[in-house]
Amino acid sequence: MIKFFRKIRQKLISENKFSKYLVYAIGEIVLVVIGILIALGINNWNSDRINTIREKDYLIGIKNDLEKQIPVFNSLVKRCDSILIVGNNILNDYKSIQDFSLINDLNKKLSLFFYAENFPEISTTFDELKSTGQINLIKNKFVRTKIISYYQNAKESQVGMRFILSDIVYSHIYPTLKSSTIITQENLSLNNNTNDLPSKLQSVLKMKLTDSDNELELFNAINLRIKAAIVNQSVLLNAKDEAMKLIDALEKELK
Repeated sequence: MIKFFRKIRQKLISENKFSKYLVYAIGEIVLVVIGILIALGINNWNSDRINTIREKDYLIGIKNDLEKQIPVFNSLVKRCDSILIVGNNILNDYKSIQDFSLINDLNKKLSLFFYAENFPEISTTFDELKSTGQINLIKNKFVRTKIISYYQNAKESQVGMRFILSDIVYSHIYPTLKSSTIITQENLSLNNNTNDLPSKLQSVLKMKLTDSDNELELFNAINLRIKAAIVNQSVLLNAKDEAMKLIDALEKELK
């Protein structure tokens, strides 16, 4: 093809047909430009197609991550419910009988408080999207903003719940619980029974529970654990609600 055009060019020059050669040269330039534009168009189309596929993969990945979070939210909210019920029952029993050592299955009930809530961090896809700078692949501005907002709020919730865990639960609640319960292998599975424990340990525990200072510390620790569970449950329920809304937005975008 190149040889063909070269021959035409040489023939026009040799015949001194400059005007025809000029027209031909312009036509050749136009053809080259058109060819470049077509190549660029194809390249842009292919690039857009690849980006659309990648965008869809990211949206599906984020949706899958959120769907993995939902059952974890449910489990943690349920745990908070159990803490609230058990904690309030203990306090009500204490107010009634004024003696922690006489509360039925106190050791078993307090064992529940050793389980702590932490915000479930399942953000693999978003972390990849952010670290690679590909967030603008998501063309729908509403969906993009909603995704960024969700994970920003999730990060803040995670920090808040970690603060409660480290500065309140671990620092102020656990030490009191540890000195007010008998920890066994069954202790954390809630199957323990103080009647199966050595009588000496039961006596020591009873002395601890009837000591006025220890009673006050335990009463406050239970109240703090209830408060922590209320705050965490509110955070988890709000995060779950936002996750469900984001899933709905992603499903609409993926249709």
